Amino acid sequence: MKTIYSRLILVSLSVLIVGMIMLTVGLNIVFKNYIVNQNHQEMLRLAQNFNQLIDNQVSLGVIDAKTIRDELYRLERYANLKIWMIPSGDENVIMADENTDINLIYSELDQLEIDRVLESGQPIFRSANYKTLSGNQYYTLIFPVTVKDKELFVLYLNKSVPFVNNTVKEINRFALITLFLASLYAATTIFFSAKSVSNDIKRLNNGVKFVSKGNFEYEFNTDRKDEIGELTKNFNQMTKELKSVEESRRKFISDLSHDLRSPITSIKGYTQGILDGTIPAEKWEKYLNIVSEETDRLTKLINDILDLSKMQTGELHLNKVDFDAHELLLNVLDRFEERIEKKSVEVSLKLAEGNTMVEGDSQLIERVVYNLVDNAVKFINEDGLLEVLTDIKENKMLIGVRNTGPLIPDDKLANIWQRFSKLDNSRGIEKKSSGLGLSIVKEILDAHGEKIDVYSNEYLGVMFVFSLSRSAFSNNGKNS
Repeated sequence: MKTIYSRLILVSLSVLIVGMIMLTVGLNIVFKNYIVNQNHQEMLRLAQNFNQLIDNQVSLGVIDAKTIRDELYRLERYANLKIWMIPSGDENVIMADENTDINLIYSELDQLEIDRVLESGQPIFRSANYKTLSGNQYYTLIFPVTVKDKELFVLYLNKSVPFVNNTVKEINRFALITLFLASLYAATTIFFSAKSVSNDIKRLNNGVKFVSKGNFEYEFNTDRKDEIGELTKNFNQMTKELKSVEESRRKFISDLSHDLRSPITSIKGYTQGILDGTIPAEKWEKYLNIVSEETDRLTKLINDILDLSKMQTGELHLNKVDFDAHELLLNVLDRFEERIEKKSVEVSLKLAEGNTMVEGDSQLIERVVYNLVDNAVKFINEDGLLEVLTDIKENKMLIGVRNTGPLIPDDKLANIWQRFSKLDNSRGIEKKSSGLGLSIVKEILDAHGEKIDVYSNEYLGVMFVFSLSRSAFSNNGKNS
């Protein structure tokens, strides 16, 4: 099986090798063109200087064939050139090397080319093979020498191509050595970097194996600041959250077992007492009412579990209709009248004016409001305040339920939406809830695409605020 480490090494080395080949070929072409161009420019400069020298000597009247030959000889030696000078008339070729057969030189020259240079006054640069020069290839500059605006002769400046190629080879050799050292450094760096990445991924993989077995104590420490470091940070955060969820799950199962066992024990005890005669007939009605209440509580708990499971598996189907949000709020509050009076709670309504029609599944939204009011009434202090507020913001209606009483600690606020979280624990109330109420609220509002926030401070008390979309009728109405 190929590992990420081996793949990284193979890919990196292949990229390096291909890159080296492409860079070497590119450098060879660039260097060769550069050297050829430089030689062209240098040969052109030498020819122009020679032309200037001849022009000056003609002006002084000290020019002759020997002087020209001496200057050509010095120029050949200085610039490593082979030079021929072709007069514009019928004179012989003047050249530095007197031992060369002039007729052989003439046989390799193109008279039309010479005439074209003399007529145009423009030099020509090309490459050619000359038998006279041992059949080697040369770069040739054909340059017209002009004195007093008169073309006197043509210079052939010949630069050996092997000499140019040797220069290019030296540059390429230096470039290859540099590339090799750079590649060696890059390969070494890639090797250890890939090894480090591979090791970190292996450690993360081992951590995943630990977590998959229910071990949430695994923590991966790293100093990396890259994507692996970010992944490690998220992995550690995930294990912490999984650990928290697992602890909540265990606590929930423990509490749920107690919540299920309590009504079942009561139902069984009272039923058994009635059957065996322990409870006298005149008290049957009292204890049967208790059995009925416990059965209702048990049924509600089971239904909450089933409903939440259905919501979290995407099986919740919304039946959206337009309904009056204020009417729903008042109907829910009426169902808490007895509990509110029992605690001597003051109820305050601050409801928005105008059209309050909203869109949603009215039964599910009623359940949201019921659960929030149920929590508020449960945790409110004696003679406390229960406040229900609404406000209209463009195409949304905001609904708030606020109560005085024990606050929710800051470290618990972020987790109250988890399905195993219990507000009873954080607010010091006797454990009577299953910890599913707020989870159900969150799932219902998420299904509607709405938001809910919670605030807990000395000024507000505890306040839940959620949004609902106003109906199309409300948005288009006069009071919107």
